[in-house]
Amino acid sequence: MDHDFEWVVGTPLDNDARPSPRVSVIVPTFNRSEPLRALLQSLVSQRLAHGWFEVIIADDGSSGEVRSVAEEFASAFERLIMISGSNVGPGLARNRGASISAGAVLAFIDSDCLAEPGWLEALTSGSEHCNSLAYGPVTSPVPPIEPYIHSFQLFGEVVPGANFAISRRAFDALGGFTNTVSYLGEDHDFTVRAGARLGTPCFIASAVVSHPPRLKDVFFPWDHRPRKALAYRALRHLFTVSEQLRQEHAANNRLMALKALVKLSVLLALPLITGPSLWPYWPLGLMLFLGLAFWKRAHANAALRRAALPLTVSAANALRYGLLLPFADLILLGEHYRFGVLFFR
Repeated sequence: MDHDFEWVVGTPLDNDARPSPRVSVIVPTFNRSEPLRALLQSLVSQRLAHGWFEVIIADDGSSGEVRSVAEEFASAFERLIMISGSNVGPGLARNRGASISAGAVLAFIDSDCLAEPGWLEALTSGSEHCNSLAYGPVTSPVPPIEPYIHSFQLFGEVVPGANFAISRRAFDALGGFTNTVSYLGEDHDFTVRAGARLGTPCFIASAVVSHPPRLKDVFFPWDHRPRKALAYRALRHLFTVSEQLRQEHAANNRLMALKALVKLSVLLALPLITGPSLWPYWPLGLMLFLGLAFWKRAHANAALRRAALPLTVSAANALRYGLLLPFADLILLGEHYRFGVLFFR
């Protein structure tokens, strides 16, 4: 764990003479100022039947805007602390927050989520009566629609990193999140280790976290995105410790290879089959992919309207998707080769 952090807001624990909080709510964040503001507003209304809770913002090397949001809410809670350090990924950021927490229970929620009424009491009580970790559902008014809408709807089938709680003693015994899996799949790695050591996690249906959907930008996979290499390194580690994940990924690679072949065949079918006499009609394949992209855009925008959300997928995004669609699987397979996760068995 790095030690280059600093207190930016809040009361250091050794200067607080009150009894320890019942629970510490830990929020990892990286450059999400507006979503963080909405989350903190949802936490203001949370109540515990007994005891009190502290909020710890575990900053992961964000810009100054995140600090400003923390300072804005400094007086809204009995104790709010933001601890900041270099960028280490959400897993180790959670460890950073846990290292200065005082609660007997650690509750984790992501900075792009909202706590529904009664969330904290339900999750805390569930954790206190569970020998393992406790977790709740993650809801969203709109399901994920690739490649336009990022959203989560999880109702107990997996333990979400955005909504779980565990006793401080158990968290320390597990060693927290590992540095080999921090940027991607860190919640899966942690909950698998927790289940193996502590037993089956407890699902608390009334501890609800909502995930507001957000629009995704379609971009070309060869663009260099921050932390991409670190995310793939974490993915490789997961494949070494989980044969099931490796097999699922291999199956996805096989499916992508088949889809890439089919798409290229559709794109090139007319000029290859009909010969020069019908070559002027070769764009029909591309028009098919553009039509599919705009049909998916219409479907996504209809879902957003039904949810009364002020979001709209742009025509420009659909155009980029349509142009990329014939080659997307082939490009992604190339990226998997580049980062050492291209395998088919």
